[in-house]
Amino acid sequence: MSVPRYFTLNNGEKIPSIGFGTFAPANVVGDAVCHAIEIGFRHIDCAMLYENEKEIGAAIAKSMKLRGLDRGDIFVTSKVCTRCVQRLSLKHLGLKYLDLYLIHLPTAFHTKNMESNLQQRAMEGLVAAGLVKSIGVSNFNGKQVDRILAVCSIKPVVNQIEVSVNCMNRKLIEHCQSKNIQVEAYAPIGSPGIPSLLEEPFVKKIATAHKKTPAQVLLRHALQRNLVVLCKSVTPSRIESNFDVSPGFFYHIY
Repeated sequence: MSVPRYFTLNNGEKIPSIGFGTFAPANVVGDAVCHAIEIGFRHIDCAMLYENEKEIGAAIAKSMKLRGLDRGDIFVTSKVCTRCVQRLSLKHLGLKYLDLYLIHLPTAFHTKNMESNLQQRAMEGLVAAGLVKSIGVSNFNGKQVDRILAVCSIKPVVNQIEVSVNCMNRKLIEHCQSKNIQVEAYAPIGSPGIPSLLEEPFVKKIATAHKKTPAQVLLRHALQRNLVVLCKSVTPSRIESNFDVSPGFFYHIY
């Protein structure tokens, strides 16, 4: 079973199926992004809360110049928590537009004046201004997704949530897919503070049988669920291994 290199969003835009996560210290993230682009990543996932967008922007610019890439060759996502600072990501990253902009977390200060709804309207304005191609949400549950759908003029294209074999999120994924909202999986190889999925016997057994790494098995599993996967590392060998889950990765994980 092959997995697509891209998924088509509900507005017709295409998103690479494998993204590079950038939740890393500012002093190391630039080199990691450069290496990710060098070995083939074309989807970079950022967030203002990570406090490293300037370093990421410099790395993207450097890599594009070095490799003769156009802006359209790199899909860049960022996330924001308050509408008051929505344009700062563009400034920090040094970009004229974002491919995807997400509300990082659902927030509500008053039940009749939900902050997430206000953010949604402000982000729709960024689309109208040509500063953002697509908008979406992150860490929203089903009811929160429905609330956004009830008030939006531009439908969210993505809900970025935690998904792994320890956190399957089946009902939420099915709900989003029924609304034609693409699900992005962060932490597909597990989260800190819980038993490591990379050491799980069943994961290691599958990896050994197919001569793959445990991380590759977990990433492939998420891809086969038609999820965009986000993988992060600052170690060059792991960056390369994480990207090598689509071409030639021909087995199906049940």
